[in-house]
Amino acid sequence: VSVPHMGWNSFRLQKQSALTAKFASMQHRFYFVHSYRALPTEQNKEWVAAVTDYGSDANTFIALVSKGRVCASQFHPEKSATNG
Repeated sequence: VSVPHMGWNSFRLQKQSALTAKFASMQHRFYFVHSYRALPTEQNKEWVAAVTDYGSDANTFIALVSKGRVCASQFHPEKSATNG
């Protein structure tokens, strides 16, 4: 698996939120450019809204977090066309 991760990828929803209401797991693609990752853990699971697999399940990372009024994405919304 090459680093940095650059290109289009889908995500798997882990929970519904206002940000993910119009998306279905694995059906929408988003643009990623990064060389680091945050891993889903038991300690952060209530924040994780979506994860992405990069190459294999062993390379699953957090793609979107959401809790209350806070949200953040690993992908670039501004480069993800209408999905962003």
